[in-house]
Amino acid sequence: MSLQPLEWRKLPTRHLGYITGSYNPSIWLNVIYDMFTGSVYHDGSTRVIGSGSAWKNAFKFTTGSFTEAVCIFPPTETVMSQSIIIAGKSGTPNSSATPPSMKDAQSWSGNLIDVTITCAKNAASQSFTQWTSLYPFGSASYSLGYAQWCGNPSSFSKNTTITIYESKEAIAIVNYDINTNETDAAIAGAIIDPEQNVTTSDAELDGRLYGVSLTGYSVPINTAFLESDSHFFTHSATAAGNKFMTFVPQTNSTGSASSIVKYTTTSGVYTTLSGKLADSPAYCMTTLNNTFLGRLRDITVTSPLPSNIVVKDSASGSIFGYTLGASEQSSNDTLLFKY
Repeated sequence: MSLQPLEWRKLPTRHLGYITGSYNPSIWLNVIYDMFTGSVYHDGSTRVIGSGSAWKNAFKFTTGSFTEAVCIFPPTETVMSQSIIIAGKSGTPNSSATPPSMKDAQSWSGNLIDVTITCAKNAASQSFTQWTSLYPFGSASYSLGYAQWCGNPSSFSKNTTITIYESKEAIAIVNYDINTNETDAAIAGAIIDPEQNVTTSDAELDGRLYGVSLTGYSVPINTAFLESDSHFFTHSATAAGNKFMTFVPQTNSTGSASSIVKYTTTSGVYTTLSGKLADSPAYCMTTLNNTFLGRLRDITVTSPLPSNIVVKDSASGSIFGYTLGASEQSSNDTLLFKY
């Protein structure tokens, strides 16, 4: 039985902007926090925090004036009570704690971390303790851990844009550099629908699989990121590689997922006989034994399009979804976050 539609929405894209001095994770995180506490969507429609697809209860973890993490909760909490933690630190005046490493991720040299994202379960009913703990909301909670993501914010510039897609149970954050034409992306939350009801082994008690997929450190999305062996939804054991992690259902442990299985390439085939845009479900398997994990929730494969496009029906003008690809300037492999 399929889970409810996620109903993805797009927040207004933000430029990182002009600052005095160098960019750092704290500046990036403050922009993320401002975006999640905003009152409008990209099209000017009203965004009511905690209602529909709008995430709620955003708060910052700070050391002095330095923002180290932003925590956010879904508008529709389940028995899992998940939360998403977006974090970053480098240099002083950061706290000295070493963050837990995502499976097969790098060790933290000098406790330094640039920017990252994780999912924590069993979070809402407990008190937040520390983002660098494997149990950020007390002993009953559990985090997927962290891996470095999208390079060092000190290399960001006023030409870096941030786009956030949010839904009822998952979020996606996209960084895009206008100068280099490079895109980094992270997706987190209840992103996999097992499409079954065997909750003893194939899903959490609420029938979902929770996880994180992110581009590797200094490894942006490539033009064939749904085709190549190292595409976005593949877990790499190398420190700088892409990460795709899920919780092992009903345990405080993690397992690496694997690649999308799809029936055709993205070479212009996702159109109907009348020429309208179409899309195809994306399925996830484990790399170990090709075990079926489930379907990505309302994240589908569609015809090659530039990234960060709002796709609308030509007749009605209604929104069909939003695109994610390697470039905002050219058409390549494309995911669609369905409205």
